[in-house]
Amino acid sequence: MTPAYLLQDRKSGRSARLMTRVLLTLGLAVWLAAAQAADWVYTVRPGDSLWTISEQYLKGHEYWSKVQQHNNIADPKRLPPGTQLRIPVAWLKQQPTPAKVISVQGTVQFHPASGEQRALSNGDPVHSGDEIRTGADGSVSVEFADGSRLLIERDSTVRMDSLGTHAETGMVDTTLHLKKGRVESDVRPQGNKRRYQINTPAATAAVRGTRYRVVAEAEQMRSEVLEGNVGVAGAGVTREVNAGFGVRAETGKPPSEPRALLEAPKLGGLPRRVLLQQDSEWAWTGIAGAVSYRLQLGPDPEFTRILRDAVVTTPHYTLPKLAAGNYVLRVRAVDELGFEGVDAHHNFNVGEAPAAPRLHSPGDASIVFNPQPWMSWSSADQATSYHLQLARDSSFTQLVADVTGIVFTHYISPDLLGPGDYHWRVSGIDVGGLEGAYSAPRRFTIPADAP
Repeated sequence: MTPAYLLQDRKSGRSARLMTRVLLTLGLAVWLAAAQAADWVYTVRPGDSLWTISEQYLKGHEYWSKVQQHNNIADPKRLPPGTQLRIPVAWLKQQPTPAKVISVQGTVQFHPASGEQRALSNGDPVHSGDEIRTGADGSVSVEFADGSRLLIERDSTVRMDSLGTHAETGMVDTTLHLKKGRVESDVRPQGNKRRYQINTPAATAAVRGTRYRVVAEAEQMRSEVLEGNVGVAGAGVTREVNAGFGVRAETGKPPSEPRALLEAPKLGGLPRRVLLQQDSEWAWTGIAGAVSYRLQLGPDPEFTRILRDAVVTTPHYTLPKLAAGNYVLRVRAVDELGFEGVDAHHNFNVGEAPAAPRLHSPGDASIVFNPQPWMSWSSADQATSYHLQLARDSSFTQLVADVTGIVFTHYISPDLLGPGDYHWRVSGIDVGGLEGAYSAPRRFTIPADAP
């Protein structure tokens, strides 16, 4: 009687020849990229056999024949040490490993797989089958077992299809289903010890270590890669997308060719300090090819929460009043196909402006005989420098001096002042460049007979 494994080998040979013809039709490189993205690689050690490997790492020892066929092994009794076996992740043993909520903002609905809808709080576990829905002002950040993070943005619905760690291998399996909306992933590099995959109705995005966005809307999916690379698969075709590129897919159609993302806007001229409880105007240089811009405001550089999310058609935005604290603004350009470009980040602080200084000398309505008068004032809380204006008129339209960056609480005009009336005032500027109110102005007079 012919041994079972030899019969299996003959069957494997026929299957391999058939698969070869299929690969030539679909494209060998594309198929291999998709297959490798879903495989775990095991390096054979002395004493290993397909049976022992299957018993230790896979769902059952009967998987040995599948491993043999998957790797085209002619003789299962001969496994030279160092041989690398590719094993589909779906065959591995798995232990449920919940994710953890690290931040919740705005309106969020949580639908556990077992139980009724309830509120979601920081620190809550999220299990396989659970679903998170965010409202128009909502966002949620979750952290997975390997430290990777997912930011679920507003008006989005995400179901956690599979959250687990494979026994013995330590491999983390994270599979999500984005029904609609927008998510951003920060996937920690782990080599082949992870599967991280986002499914949408139109296509699937799988990675090993990267930072990227996925958008699902109607029958379309869009993915934009910021770091690393992503394999986007749809309709039997996989596109490898590198950092700085994006792809688009429609249900039933292959993903588009990768498209270069727009560059990050330049935000260097934006203020580092904003006055507490006041609207502020923000403007930046436009990007060629941009039809709009997306602005997002967060409390930290990791964007664990999105406090504000807006889209504008011009490189200008009025930021509404904010509470005191530190913030991060990120801005990206959007092209005519809806692809959002590389992020530009800007850190700023919101707080009280420095108080107005009190002027000391010259006194109000005083006569000054020195054509280079000594002007002094009190220090102001939070001020690291001062702004002085000297004018011929009380409305400060006829400026004689307009000096910023004065680090002392006094100033001497470098030029001789002619006879007549003068008005002066001083404001404080803090370390972030935020300028406070001017002091109450004072007037002094230099007489005609002054030296």
